[in-house]
Amino acid sequence: RFRAEHALLQTAQLAQRPEARVASGDLVDDPLCEDTLRWESKNGKTCADYEENKWCTPKGETGSGWNNTWGSFKDWARESDGMTATKACCACGGGVHQEPPVHCICRGGGLIKCAGMTHSLLHCMSLCRPACKAEGLNFHACGSLREIEWIKRWFTPSKYRFDLCTNKTYNYLDDL
Repeated sequence: RFRAEHALLQTAQLAQRPEARVASGDLVDDPLCEDTLRWESKNGKTCADYEENKWCTPKGETGSGWNNTWGSFKDWARESDGMTATKACCACGGGVHQEPPVHCICRGGGLIKCAGMTHSLLHCMSLCRPACKAEGLNFHACGSLREIEWIKRWFTPSKYRFDLCTNKTYNYLDDL
């Protein structure tokens, strides 16, 4: 049981570091990314142009289609605020990243249960503890759907009943 709890803690710590999320896709759901709405470079190019023409890489570097005589991304930043493609576009390592839902996992009396979800791992501890308490259970962990599947393998059905987060709809605790 200690190994399972320790792995969940490590996963939660990894999820707070963007570079670890990419490297550990087997542990943490990939974050969703959206290009910054209505972003255009100084000469009217969009994130779709940067991606299609391979002007950048997901690591925020110049891509194979970028001509070095054009200068740097800063030279082509949006004039109104200086935002570059590396800040605005997912294909260039920027964009607006949305975390996948984080599930509140509670345990007690032979039951492991989902008590709801949050939009952010950073808020999970403060929101999940009271949610579990309201269910008459102890807080166990914050986790993604992958981690929930992992918990099912570690905690045997002969000892525990499961009412875990599946494809059912759960309340987002941050919206309550």
